[in-house]
Amino acid sequence: MSAQDTRSYSGLKASQVGKAACARLASVASSFEFLEASDLDHGNYPRLWLSTFPFIVKISTLRAMKLLMYLGFMVLGILSLRGMRWAYVTFVLLGLLYFPAAVGFRIHPQPCELAPSLALAIYSLTNYAHIVLFVLFFLMTSAQFRMSHWSGFAWAAFASITMGALVELAEGISGKGHCRLRDLIPDAVGILVGCGIVFLWNKVRRKPQAI
Repeated sequence: MSAQDTRSYSGLKASQVGKAACARLASVASSFEFLEASDLDHGNYPRLWLSTFPFIVKISTLRAMKLLMYLGFMVLGILSLRGMRWAYVTFVLLGLLYFPAAVGFRIHPQPCELAPSLALAIYSLTNYAHIVLFVLFFLMTSAQFRMSHWSGFAWAAFASITMGALVELAEGISGKGHCRLRDLIPDAVGILVGCGIVFLWNKVRRKPQAI
């Protein structure tokens, strides 16, 4: 094979690879309705990149908005731990609005799973995310009550488990997530752990200082 034939073959091969890569990218872009099927046939490759650019920008914007949302919840949580009632109420309201907002307020109600079996109830204890979240939520809630008496613990626990039930209902109504009665079990475990933390903290604070 001559050098010219080799160059021609290499150029043809590179062109085929390039077209195959563009075809694969076009199939991805067309699934988002950003690219017309005729663009690739006419060799309009620059338009392919331009038409996928809004999609890339949209993904970046969504990620930035999610990051800001999480930072906002973190700030409200810290203020709630400091006993600021307005921050706590705002945290609760935004937390419940998150579910319909996540589906663009186009709700798709789903039935709730009730009366779990014993095996599923035990399995739900591996839902560590719920446990940790409700430890933190109980601590936030306890900051809104006077925890020097057992009634403060009772009201904080009641408010926390009510929040857990409302979250499950919000998931069922919006279709974002799964509405399951058994998810209240790890919620309750988190609340009990939170009670223990607050109880021990109160005992440490009341311990008389050695002279």
